Amino acid sequence: MAIHNKFECSCCGYTVRTSGLWEFYRDASGQRQYYGHPIAKSWEARQRGVNGFSENLYCYKCDEVRDVIVYEFEKPMDDLKAWCEIVKPDYRKSFVLWFAARPAGFKGIVQWLGTMPTNSFRAGYYWNSKHRETPCPVCGGGLLWSLKELKCPRCKEGVFDMVHFGMS
Repeated sequence: MAIHNKFECSCCGYTVRTSGLWEFYRDASGQRQYYGHPIAKSWEARQRGVNGFSENLYCYKCDEVRDVIVYEFEKPMDDLKAWCEIVKPDYRKSFVLWFAARPAGFKGIVQWLGTMPTNSFRAGYYWNSKHRETPCPVCGGGLLWSLKELKCPRCKEGVFDMVHFGMS
């Protein structure tokens, strides 16, 4: 399940899109391929299993969105097991409740995700301790999942606000 964000500058209208987590697998030559969600996109993907997760994250220093691997397993695994593996044990029950059982009072995933601290995914707030911060592969700077309230690097006057939130 990937989350898609679109952020727009309040002054100049500059937009940035971030997304993730995306399951991936390694093909016979070792190249990273999109696994598919909620089910494998191909027989090869299903046979190979999930090798890890990637995200499209924003580097403020480079002013670019980067496609980066944020979590890679030692061995491939089934897609559901892969998701359970990266969620911290303390939050696994919450994930199951929110995504499967939909308890009384559930008003949607947007409300639930809105309760997370800014860039909580990047900080490893909910993810297993094996998850680590991923630096920009070009400049080494920090990568961001959320740009909300960040000053625009283009006009240097406006701030970003989320104008679109979606899931796939």
